[in-house]
Amino acid sequence: MAYMGMKSASFLVLIVFVFAVISTTTTQQVEGLCERASQTWSGSCNNTGGCNRQCQTWEKARNGACHTRNGKKMCFCYFNTCGARRLCERASQTWSGTCRNTQNCDKQCKKWEDAAHGACHTRGAKKMCFCYFGRNC
Repeated sequence: MAYMGMKSASFLVLIVFVFAVISTTTTQQVEGLCERASQTWSGSCNNTGGCNRQCQTWEKARNGACHTRNGKKMCFCYFNTCGARRLCERASQTWSGTCRNTQNCDKQCKKWEDAAHGACHTRGAKKMCFCYFGRNC
């Protein structure tokens, strides 16, 4: 009977060890990612697929996802390192008035300002068109 108890205890120790190794490996992989709020997402983030595509395409991130932080639904981009290059954001020099349509802002930034992308964002009380460049401002 004592032999069975010892066998069960050994098996339990083995299981705990395997779970410890798996959780340590998983934790290390997650800790290697750098989370940053998206520079290009506009408004509340309710579409993780769209956030993911925009982070990958516009910001060259590994992936993206919607999360709630401080009561706000935001798009977060995940990079392999925190040293990943940030986009240069600059208020559009050719847009006039309130920015209500991110697609039009994006087209205008690309066509008229040689930017990689454009998006509407609220700064202060104004909704403005911002252009994003893959190089330094």
